[in-house]
Amino acid sequence: VYTVIDGQHQGLANRSGAAPNNNFAFATDAQGRIYSLGGGRGENASAAHPNSNHVERYLGTTDTWEPVAPMPVAVADAAAAYDGRGHILVFGGIDATGSARLATVQQYDVATDTWTLLGDMPAALSGHCAVTGVDERVHVFGGLSGPIGAGVTEAAEYVLHLDTMTWSSGQTMSTPRAHFAAVLGDDDYIYAIGGDNDAGGTNTVEKLFTPRCPFVTAEPTSMTAWESTAASFTVSVGGAAPFTYQWRKDGVDLADGPTGSGSTISGATAASMAISQPTAADEGSYDVVITNACGQAISAPATLTILTPPEIPTQWEVQSIHPPAATLGSYARGIANGFIGGYGNFPTVLPDGRTFNLDHPFVWDTANLIPQDVTPAGSVGGGIYDVEGDYLVGWFWHTWQCWGGTQYWTCAWQSAGFWTAPTFAFQESVHSSGAEYDALYGTDGVSMVGTLTYEYTEGNYESKAHLWTSPNSGFSLHYSQASDTGAYAVDGAYQYGYSYVQFGSTRATRWSGSSASHVDIHPGGYTSSAVYGAGDGQAVGIADSHAGLWVGDAFVDLHPSGADGSSAVAAHEGIQAGSVTITGVGTSAALWRGTADSYYDLGATIPAGFVSSVAEDFEIQPDGSMLVVGYGYNSNTGRYEALLWRSTASTPAPGDVDGDGDVDLTDLAMLLSVFDTCAGD
Repeated sequence: VYTVIDGQHQGLANRSGAAPNNNFAFATDAQGRIYSLGGGRGENASAAHPNSNHVERYLGTTDTWEPVAPMPVAVADAAAAYDGRGHILVFGGIDATGSARLATVQQYDVATDTWTLLGDMPAALSGHCAVTGVDERVHVFGGLSGPIGAGVTEAAEYVLHLDTMTWSSGQTMSTPRAHFAAVLGDDDYIYAIGGDNDAGGTNTVEKLFTPRCPFVTAEPTSMTAWESTAASFTVSVGGAAPFTYQWRKDGVDLADGPTGSGSTISGATAASMAISQPTAADEGSYDVVITNACGQAISAPATLTILTPPEIPTQWEVQSIHPPAATLGSYARGIANGFIGGYGNFPTVLPDGRTFNLDHPFVWDTANLIPQDVTPAGSVGGGIYDVEGDYLVGWFWHTWQCWGGTQYWTCAWQSAGFWTAPTFAFQESVHSSGAEYDALYGTDGVSMVGTLTYEYTEGNYESKAHLWTSPNSGFSLHYSQASDTGAYAVDGAYQYGYSYVQFGSTRATRWSGSSASHVDIHPGGYTSSAVYGAGDGQAVGIADSHAGLWVGDAFVDLHPSGADGSSAVAAHEGIQAGSVTITGVGTSAALWRGTADSYYDLGATIPAGFVSSVAEDFEIQPDGSMLVVGYGYNSNTGRYEALLWRSTASTPAPGDVDGDGDVDLTDLAMLLSVFDTCAGD
């Protein structure tokens, strides 16, 4: 044996005296044990000197040979191969007396040390080769056929399909050959090397590609989608390309186009399949059949569950919740568990006596709407960008005394931080060193995301997305292929934001807890995109100047017809919030229910004097009512002011007894029934 490491030949123990010296077949099992199978004088065998059925195997760990169960049929000049499933297969050969070639297939079970005779192969051969390819098939090719003493060299290939144990014809070699070498290379090709033929011999080498069967590397994931939005499933596969895909629902093949229940399928024969405007009829179990030249694989099933979002209220009370102290403007940015977070701007005197117009973080309790400035002790301002659970996340001015000229000045840098309800205790977030400034932009009440900005050279800034799985445990989501990244939203296991690749464009990005997990979810047909909010399985943001909704890898354009621009920034329970801009009208707070057609102009309800509005976040109450927070421009005061929208119960029209929005004979009948009389009396 020659070892690659030692680089020299070493002697091995001899086989026993019962093992013939010539014409034996050989194979190696999964444990690396070498088998010597049959052998003898081959065509020159006779009853007095028969070919053998003796089998023994070599144990490399002890450098010894041991006998195993003999073959049921004695053969010489046969071919053998390990099938990768616990069996040694012996194909054909010359019978015991050297009188005929055989088509016999003998199977040895390595675990039980027993033999079984299988069905014959298509041709009787000797001097052939057998190799198990990466396609999970045994390829038998070449050799001699015909009568003993008048054999014909073959070029044919026969393929044994191990899943069904059936045979098919393979590809014919360009050169017939027998008594040759064959091996499976690391490149998945079977090589046929040299050998004898009717012309005396050949030094040619040819190869046969054995495609790897498909296998699933990432299964489709069960998902919950909101009615009339979108749903999608994706599979990742390995093996030899090209692949074909066929998605199924409850075992039935799907096809692109309308389903008949209001939804539309796309990608039914692709790696990713999407359902636009899904309904309850689309609930079920989805899988995909992947096929290539080797065979097929079926993914694990993934379940689709459809939820129905609440209706958008049509009756609202709107009020400015502007803090009196914020003389230069205020903004409400988040709401959860009865608390509103945002910021207001007013002239602020620094410890060194200078005055600057600075933002300050404000919190409102929805029970009384009294604004509370929660600027941390020692700071001179900050802001709250999102609220979820007990967390109110944003930033604050981290101050220190710095020497300049002839005195100490108050210096500050923007640092990520958060407040915890209901006491609003403040904590600075742990962040990577070296950042010029940073801020938290989103939370789901458990983890937080934000962006760190670095100034490596003066005026040259780079942004890097960051995730905090706990207040004191943060790490970067930034990846090397992007020049800038930012994280704005988090929903359970997923983080959302954007990536910018140099000389490219801003692209919506999803992470799942690490920088390496980044996925480009930029929708096709758009120039740029970013995600600004996420919740309950949906992500929202902007694609070009259009508000957009992502559900998994599927994208829904929320841009209303006739609008010039739109953006979505929050998503909860199947509802989305943001703003819509129309030339000549202005920017108006907006709500959606998963489609562009569901757009509701919330800005139409703002108080007199307000000329624009933006919805930033909302909360759906247990009774189904909604609270929406944002801001609008008050033309009377000349500033932006925080706004709160409260949905109210619809007031029935006079006489609308059944509350269906109109007055008709049904209302009259219900009224008369109270007085126990008849409508005709």
